[in-house]
This record gives sequence, C-alpha cells and structure tokens, in this order.
Amino acid sequence: MADFEETANGDPGKVAQLVIRVAELDNPPLRILAGSDAYTYGREAWTKRLETDTAWESLSCSIDAYDSGNGWERQRGASLRDLTEAQLDAVAAELNDRPRKRLEFQTPNEVLENTLLR
Repeated sequence: MADFEETANGDPGKVAQLVIRVAELDNPPLRILAGSDAYTYGREAWTKRLETDTAWESLSCSIDAYDSGNGWERQRGASLRDLTEAQLDAVAAELNDRPRKRLEFQTPNEVLENTLLR
C-alpha cells in the first residue's frame, strides 16, 4: 500500500469530477468504487463476504424469533429453546466475566462498572 500512488490507475482530476457528479445526484449511492482497480478489489472482497455469509447462513438465521428451521441444531446439536433462563444467565455471566484483550484484559463487567462509576 506504501507505493499505492505509483500503482493506482485513478486520475485525481477524474476522481474530483466523480465526487462532484455523485454529490449532485438526487439519489446518490452509499458508496462508489472509484477506478477499475477499486472496482476489481471491491468485487472480489464482496464475493468473499457473500461466500462467508452463505456458509454461516443457518447459524446466522438460528436466532430468529420465528421457527425458520433447525439451523442451531445443525450447527451445534442443541436448541436455545431447550435452555432454561438460569442456564442462559450462567452462560452470559461466564462470557461477561472473561477478560478480553480488546478491553486491555478487563472483563466486560469491569468495563461496564467503571463506566457507570464515572
């Protein structure tokens, strides 16, 4: 990425014109891939994301309030419907008392408590 300026296909003047053109649209896109290199990279990245999303579809859909199938059972061999509130609370407590690197090795409960005490 350090030599991006030397390898990028985009013309800065054309990028400026594109930004102005998009800004003037009545219904501009949320994002736009500016240049053939960005378009190629963006398409590849989106294709990989769709493949990943598709691979995990049943697990992703397993939390729906309505019964859309047995995705959780296929992925984990059990249903959340079979767990008691106490069991779910125990899982939540275990997860919230586990130190996280992202939280500088504090637990989520510690971070919440420190935030509330401010």
